[in-house]
Amino acid sequence: MRDVIWKIRGWLESAGEWIQAFVNRIVPHADDSPELRSLKVYSFLFAGIVGLMIVIGAITFGIVVRGQVETLVPNVKGMDMIDALVDLQSKDLYPEIQPQYSSSDDKGTVLDQRPAPGSLVKVGKVVTLKVSRGPIVDKVENYVGMSLDDVKIHLQTLFATHPANIVIKSPILYKTTSSVAPGKVLAQDPLPGTRITGVTYVELVVSQDQGAASTVAVGSYVGKGYQEAITELTQDNIPFAFSVKRAAKSTDQGAVLDQNPPSGAAMSYG
Repeated sequence: MRDVIWKIRGWLESAGEWIQAFVNRIVPHADDSPELRSLKVYSFLFAGIVGLMIVIGAITFGIVVRGQVETLVPNVKGMDMIDALVDLQSKDLYPEIQPQYSSSDDKGTVLDQRPAPGSLVKVGKVVTLKVSRGPIVDKVENYVGMSLDDVKIHLQTLFATHPANIVIKSPILYKTTSSVAPGKVLAQDPLPGTRITGVTYVELVVSQDQGAASTVAVGSYVGKGYQEAITELTQDNIPFAFSVKRAAKSTDQGAVLDQNPPSGAAMSYG
């Protein structure tokens, strides 16, 4: 037993001597040279500063993470952009505006938002708003003097990626004139400069070969209900007559089965 105690005492004394030697190598003391003492002091200062910065950063991060307040994203879809911004600011949320053209919504109307309404997010979250820039064209352009094909190509190009708010009304009225080459637009309704408030149908009068009677192009009515066909024919000022036949089992009652003249045919106006 006494031998074990002496061994343990020897190990403790050895450990103490090793720790003392290690501390003397690191901690400045009177036996160090001035250069070594200065090096140790500066090393301890640097290590202390780095450690203090790490501790302060960890404390700050913990406070920020725990201290962020959550809020519900308000529903601003369909609102005016200014009103939407006020609502978001009242919730301490930051808006990001993405404008896009829209033929069916007024300029400045919020079309969509992300995150969705009712989402629970941290205060300071960015909310993306898609806002209407209004239609690409807000006034009727002047088509008089242009060829009909050029007008169609122009409108197709203009509304290639957005819903059209200007549509050429069918059928088109053709009129003979000696002073204008065939295929040119002679007149239009609405007039150039008319403000567009929704989908606008433009009636065009187009020149045709001299000597030919003024004609209109017949629309397509096959497959439509007879009431819809009557409405379109009346709007286009085309006289019409109906004949009735027994419908097949696979055919809806009241649907137009055939028409004469066929769709696209030119017929004398009136």
